[in-house]
Amino acid sequence: MKKIISAVLLTAALLFAVAVVPESADDAEALDVYALFNLEQLKIYETDIAGHPVFSNLSQAKLQKMADEHQITVDKLCKVLVVQDALKTVGNDFTVQEIVAMPQKELFSHIGKVVEYIKKTKTPEELDTLLQKIKSARSAAAE
Repeated sequence: MKKIISAVLLTAALLFAVAVVPESADDAEALDVYALFNLEQLKIYETDIAGHPVFSNLSQAKLQKMADEHQITVDKLCKVLVVQDALKTVGNDFTVQEIVAMPQKELFSHIGKVVEYIKKTKTPEELDTLLQKIKSARSAAAE
């Protein structure tokens, strides 16, 4: 049971989810991946998972221009950039437009591969620390 909970929490950590993890492909299609995480959680991805800036090094003007090009909000663009970066770690080199257009269940499937990769490359202690940071950022955003 603890392994199942850890897997669910790790998935949440990667997606910076707020406790909704799809149990089936149909459930995944009903979810909006981008609604599941906030800016503080994205920053945790940059510092604790990626180890490099993904969007925080871009000016607001650059982010706005890119968002306008893809007809999405800056908030969603930042989230797409994080997803894009995460997917690259497992050999999936999608463009921003491909990710924006990707069906949710396909996106969740790809992200599941990233979760497995993170589980293999982080120690249990690192995972616990990461999960605590994610939970803390989630709680702070809810206040």
